Order: sequence, then C-alpha cells, then structure tokens
Amino acid sequence: MTTTPGWYPDPATTGSLRWWDGQQWTNHTAPDEGVAQDPAAVASARKKRTRKTLLIVGACVIVPVLLITIAVTAIRASFAGAQADLLTEVVSSSEAGYAYTEPMLDLDPESRITFPVDFDWDSALAEAGGMENWAFELYLDPTLTRFGRAWVYQSSPGAPLEIHPFESNRVHGAAGDSAAVMPEQVGTSAWGLQPEYYLVRKIDAQGNQLDTPVVTKVSAEKRFEAPVVSASVNPADGIVELSWDAVPGANNYVVVGSAGIRTETDEYRYYSLLGSTDTTTWSSKDQIERLSPADFYPSAQNLGLELFDDESADELLGDNVWSLGNDGWVYEQSGFSWGVVATDGKSYSPIAEVDATGLAGSLPLRTAWNTMVQWGMSHLMSDTFNGLASIPREFAFTSLDGVTRTTQARIPEDGISVEGDEWVIRVEGVGTQLGEEIEFTFYDGAPTTPETFTAQFNAEAASLRPNTGLGNYTVISATPEEISDAIDAAATKPAQTPYPSYGSDDYVRFLASHLIAGTEYIDVTDFAVTPGAQSFRDAFDEALYQNPFAVGVPNTSAITFNPVKSGDRVVYHLYYELGQSEREAMQSSMAETIESVLAQTVDDSMSAAEKAIALNNWVTARSQYDHDALATVLDGRDITPYLSRWRADGVFGDGLVVCLGYAAAYSALMNAAGVPTVVVTGDVLSGGGHAWNKVSVDGTWLSVDPTWNDSDSAPNSYLLIPDSAFTGDAQRVEDLDWIRDDRVPLYATP
Repeated sequence: MTTTPGWYPDPATTGSLRWWDGQQWTNHTAPDEGVAQDPAAVASARKKRTRKTLLIVGACVIVPVLLITIAVTAIRASFAGAQADLLTEVVSSSEAGYAYTEPMLDLDPESRITFPVDFDWDSALAEAGGMENWAFELYLDPTLTRFGRAWVYQSSPGAPLEIHPFESNRVHGAAGDSAAVMPEQVGTSAWGLQPEYYLVRKIDAQGNQLDTPVVTKVSAEKRFEAPVVSASVNPADGIVELSWDAVPGANNYVVVGSAGIRTETDEYRYYSLLGSTDTTTWSSKDQIERLSPADFYPSAQNLGLELFDDESADELLGDNVWSLGNDGWVYEQSGFSWGVVATDGKSYSPIAEVDATGLAGSLPLRTAWNTMVQWGMSHLMSDTFNGLASIPREFAFTSLDGVTRTTQARIPEDGISVEGDEWVIRVEGVGTQLGEEIEFTFYDGAPTTPETFTAQFNAEAASLRPNTGLGNYTVISATPEEISDAIDAAATKPAQTPYPSYGSDDYVRFLASHLIAGTEYIDVTDFAVTPGAQSFRDAFDEALYQNPFAVGVPNTSAITFNPVKSGDRVVYHLYYELGQSEREAMQSSMAETIESVLAQTVDDSMSAAEKAIALNNWVTARSQYDHDALATVLDGRDITPYLSRWRADGVFGDGLVVCLGYAAAYSALMNAAGVPTVVVTGDVLSGGGHAWNKVSVDGTWLSVDPTWNDSDSAPNSYLLIPDSAFTGDAQRVEDLDWIRDDRVPLYATP
C-alpha cells in the first residue's frame, strides 16, 4: 500500500472510500462516487438526514448536493503547506471561561497549524465518537457563536496533530453548478475563506481535557481585498438585494450562502453557491420555482435562501405529512449568512458576509398551501359548493425561517379572465412574487361582473390588513422547531378540566377533555393501536357533538388533516377558532347559566321525564331560530359572525340559534340535571341536515326535537317520542357522525 495519505477504496466495505493516513486505515469513510470526497462530504455522508426534506442554505435538493468532489491529489496538496506551531502561552482570560493566546495572523492559506501530542489521535477520536470537537472547535466570530469545524490529521500515532479548517475551494449550487472561492491548487482545508477564525483547544498534549479552553485567533494572508457588502429587502415583492463596492482588480463576484450544521456526530459550516456576477449587485428575484411552466405565478421564490431545515410549519401541520422517526437524531442549523467573494480568477478575497436571519427571516419562500386549503382555497371551485366569498382575503406563505405568515390577498386589475361560465381568477400575495390561479365555474350564472368582484375583493382584503406599521406580513404559526417540540410533548393523558367530558368510550372522552381544555397537540397512539378502536374522525365527531363545553372548535377544518406521525407515535394537531381566554370565559359563563337554570327549573324530586319536559320548555321559550344564519351557510357566505348559532352558548346568550344550538343547549342542561342525553344528527327527508336529541328515561331512549318543539302552531309535538313518531314532514334518518358507528343501534327508540 502507498504511504501517501489519501482516499482509497475501503478494503472492508464495497462502494465506500476510507482515509489512509500513510501507515494505516482510519475511521473516516465516505461513499465512493467515482471520485474522492473532501472532508465536508465525508461528514455529511456519514450520517444522512432521515426526515422528509433537508433544506440547506443554497440547496433545494437533498443531501447529495453536499457531496463536494475533488481529486485525491488536491486533498494531498492540502497537507503540504508551511508549518505553523499552535500558540499555547496564555496572555489573557475572559469571564466567559476562556483563556486566550496571542493571535496568529496573516498565515499562508495552506499553513498546517500543528500541536505536539504523545497519543494516538485516531484511537482517541474513535473513542470520542468520531467528532473532533471533543478536542478542538473552530468558530468564525470572537463571541464563539458561528461555528465551523476543525479538521485534524495525524500522520502516525504520537506525531504532531495538523489542524485545518473544514472547507473546500469550491461551492456548489442547487442546479449542479459550482464556482471557485479559493485557488484551485489549495485543494481543501485551507485557511482564508473566512476573514478570521477562532480555534478553541480543549485538550493538553496527553489528550486530557483542559479546565479552561484556550482560544487562538487565526487569519490568513489576504491576496485580494474583500468587498464591503450591504443587504436590503425589496418590500414590493419580498426579494433580497445585495450590493457592494467594486474591488480593484476583481472581474467577478461569487455570491455565497453559509450555515453552521450540527448533528449528533458532525459539526461544520456548509457553503453553497447562490450566484455569480461581473456587476456589483445581486438579487434573488429570479430564484423562483413554478409547478408548471404555464403557471402565471411562481409557487416558490427566494429559493436557496431557506433559514430552516426539514418541514416548514405549514408542512408539519398540513395534509399527509409524515415526519419519520429520527432514532435519536439531532440536527440543527445556525449562523445563516450571505456573502460575496471577489476574484480575478486567480486570487480570491475572504468572504464578506451579512447576517441573513435578522434581515430576511420573514421573507416569502413558498405558498403555504395547506393553510390556504384550511381557509377554503382550491384550484378548482364552483358555485355549487363554494361562493366567491369563500376565496380567502388573506394569502398565506411559508417564510424563509419556516414560519407561516400571511399578507393581504389581491386580485390585479386584469386578474380575471372569462370563458363562458368559467372565470380564471388570479389571487396574489401583496409584497410577494407568489400567487395562485383559481378556475371558478358558475352553474347558475355569475352573480356579478369581474370588475365589480375585483373591487369588492380588494376592498375587503385591505380592510383585514392589521394596522401594525411593521410591514405587510403577519405571523400565524409557531416556528418549525417549536412545533416539533410541541409534537414531541403531545398530551398522552386526559386533560384535567372543571367541566364534564362525555363520550361512549375512553377514546372519545380523552378527545373531549382536550377539546374542552384547548390542547393543541394530542398523542392518540394508545387508542390508534387498540384492536377494534374507532377512527380518529369518528371519535372526534362524537366528542365534538356530545360536549357543549368544547367551544371554539371548528367542526370542519379541524378534522381534515392526517396526523403528524413520528416513529410509532400518532399525534394530531387540533385547531381552535377562539383564543384560550375567550374560550375559558365562555365556558365559565355557560357553567354559571346552566347552574342557575337548573336551580330555577328542576329539582331532585322530579323524574327524568319531568326534567326533560321542563328543560325543553325552558330552551324553546328562551330561543329563536336564526334564519339569517342558515341562509348565510346556504349562500356560501362567511359565517364567522354567526358561529354561536351552532353552539349551546347561543341559547344561553342572545337566544338566536339553529338546530344544533338548540340540541347542544338541551343536552348540556339535561346531562347536568343527571339525565343521560345525546345530540343526534341526520337528515330530515323533507328538508336536509338537522340535529335533535335522545334522552334516557327509565332505561329507554326517547327522542326530543327542541327546535321543532319551538312552534306556535304545534308546540312540543316532538317531545319524548319514539323514532317511529317522526312522520310526514318530520320523517328523518340518522347519520353516523354523532356517536361511534357500532353504538348507533344502542340508542334506537322502541
């Protein structure tokens, strides 16, 4: 075997490369891509991300983008520079617990910084888990927050350690393009891409941990002046613009993104190519993606500038999202920056960087389609199921930091084209490049003109825009990290609430307790894996219909999402239309009203039937059917002002309700009075969807329809009757939403 250090086919594993240190094989391996890999590629290849996506600054594809390939000869050359002994004499210390040596400045970029030791580095490295940071860390700032990685090599056991930065002479882009950022001949692991480095030594010559780590500032000789870069955001379309003064002698500028990447076994800084130019400006305007070349709007912008990894908040909480098990995997990114390297093709400046996170975290990345669907948006709509009012007046997008934000939706002046009974409506997000085209079909003729609807839509959208004075965008989600943490901490036990939780089994009562408590994330694994368990949707429907204290829970969008799955866990995210304080105030008011009504209306001496009659009479006397609310639903208009009409608090408040409000209030009162009562949903054959009740009287279930009992012409015609008594216009069928499917027969009346 050659004595020259380098990457060679691994004798132990087919298809892999292993590092030969000149005398023996080390623990460093890499996939054999037909060419050798640089150290950064080795680290990224050793442990790949197991989640669905890996979004690195400047990379729109998965891990293979990280595999930066160079020739074996270039790797060997990286160890051939001048030697510079690492300074060890401490000259100062800090309150942060570090000691400092004199700086080592203006080194030859190919310098080998050496540190004499008397132990076998490879053995110690393997014992420490294969990561150099047990002994040496490398940072790019004096506060030691922007980390890189120190690459350490030992030619033989007991030989001095050679320390290099974990960098390559080329950066790669998402499209497979690349550009040099250091002279080709330096290969990899050369000093000088960064203006300065801070090398932290944590061991002594025997490999023992120091009580106080020692920091040495390192810089390389500048062979080209660095440009002075400034960054700004264009508020008109949410793009990033970089500009800099021309560097004398430079004829090209390489625009680079970087991020510190830390896994449980690796820590390094990854650089990526954003673009190159012979001018002194760069814009992200053309960093866009269209789902189809024919699309008018891009579905994504600012590509390559992502400031998060893995799924965004919208993806984590959206349809069909599977977050695969991580098996203890730890991954994080930090220190995002964008910068520029000036060059004449032979010499290169250090990278001149600006902080990316603080500047542009809120900028748009892609349409948050899962959120838009929650709001009723669809590519294809019709007046059979949706009115024009159902098109959201806000536009949701995933921002560069992975958070879901909204901006005002807008239809441009020429944004509606008409072909027969079909409108194609362009809806765009103000302050973004993003937008969606909606094909809307009218079966009964368009109710208005495109010009009138455009003006109405834009006026309504503008009225919803908050007057914050802080720009176009509004945050509506937590960060992906916070959501992931919340998923990990999802509730596995019933919530403790002061209000009763009703349900036909433990699954329903578990869900009900959390709907009442306002819990966002629940872990239903124990129920999902139980043989014979009902589906989440069935259990959710029952919990919602049978628990009047579960207020502020949307009865449609809350159950349109598949669970977030993590390994063997099944976790759901629950949505609420009301804030927690408003919900709690409403629940407290309901409880007080129920207690007061019972005190005035029933007593312990009354039979179940007598209580049923008395509380039916109280509800019908207190309530009035809200036909305007029903018409609003049938017309596809916004029902937000009418939400209480479908809840028990509608009866306890202003008394205006529809059938579900009647039934929910009656159920709340009857159960509180000690009479088992359920809400039933189904269809009246002469009229459509309806809700009523069933009451257990002396062990027999009987029907009560408080809505139809509220009649001037025939009051209480449907009070404690068998199902067979629903005749004529009152004939009806039950659906399967109100109780678990296999329990429906148990509630049949005689």
